[in-house]
Amino acid sequence: MIVFSKIFMTPLIKKFMLLLSLFALNAFANDAMVSQMANGFFSSFFSFFIPIVALGAILSVALSLAQKKPEKLAYGCGTIFLLLVVAGLILTIVDFIRGHYVVFVVGGIILVLIVLICYLIFKPDPKEIELQKRANEIKQRKTAAFTKEQLSVHPAIYEDAVGSMPSATEIAGKIGEDKVSRAVYEACQFDGRHYKLLRNVYVPIRGGYSEIDVLLLHETGVYVFESKNLSGSIYGDEDHAQWQRFKGNGQKDFVPNPIKQNDGHINALCAFLRQNKYQFRVFSMIVFGTKANLKYVPEDKSLVSIHEVYNLEMDLVKRMKSEKNFYSAETIDSWCNKLLPCTQLSEEEKASHKKRLTKRFRRIN
Repeated sequence: MIVFSKIFMTPLIKKFMLLLSLFALNAFANDAMVSQMANGFFSSFFSFFIPIVALGAILSVALSLAQKKPEKLAYGCGTIFLLLVVAGLILTIVDFIRGHYVVFVVGGIILVLIVLICYLIFKPDPKEIELQKRANEIKQRKTAAFTKEQLSVHPAIYEDAVGSMPSATEIAGKIGEDKVSRAVYEACQFDGRHYKLLRNVYVPIRGGYSEIDVLLLHETGVYVFESKNLSGSIYGDEDHAQWQRFKGNGQKDFVPNPIKQNDGHINALCAFLRQNKYQFRVFSMIVFGTKANLKYVPEDKSLVSIHEVYNLEMDLVKRMKSEKNFYSAETIDSWCNKLLPCTQLSEEEKASHKKRLTKRFRRIN
């Protein structure tokens, strides 16, 4: 039954079976058959119901006239009449069914088939129900304030505040990365397949490092996340090195093209893991925060997509659901062991990396 149900769950088969059931119903209820059944019913009606009702009326009147106190016995006479009416209906229906039992058997089989087909077509998918429930949770999470209680369960947001106070940009970046990693974690829990989740992966390249905000090694592929916790209206395309941002106060500034940034991260990851980029199953996922207004950004492609953080969990669940397994659990664990040291850089090395990025961006401007 499960295999049969899966076959009939495709949209094309759904429509075909629905049309087939309607044609079957139409064949069952064509004019000739309806006419034949109507004639049979009226034949039974006049053969049984009318004579018995007439007999009941005569008996009722006769008993009323024979009694000395007909007002007290009128109820009894009326009861006899009603009993005979019911008996006439039952005999009429029994005779009608007996004369057309083949039609009723065929009609019953067709009705059962139609009900079964409709059940298979409109049967709710438990996965879809769970996805809808999770989508509603994400919408509620979008409107919720970022409270101190939430901070307490996300120590990665304020861990760098110990010692020297980070800048507002650094704090915003940490909050954005934490929301991304949390959404990725929830999506992986829902999917249920083997995975490894890494944050702040400093992949060695010539002359420094390429920092990946969030990296997911999953059986369906490798997901590289570039988190942009920016506010204001964002404009950009795939080719230019910088995207424009208009802040709420009307000021305009520039941000690095996140697609090119992530492409650089992917190139570094391919080289570090010694993988051919064109055979490497990797998804580039750009994620913007809740304060960003994406006015004009490139459309999603099969391997490159742009997301808003409050939709990321659902988007990732749908992507995973549509992908088949590509890498084994052993491969994922092997890559994870190789990348783990890249998440353990010293504070001096991280500070040096940030200075190099700042100089490079100023040089572009």
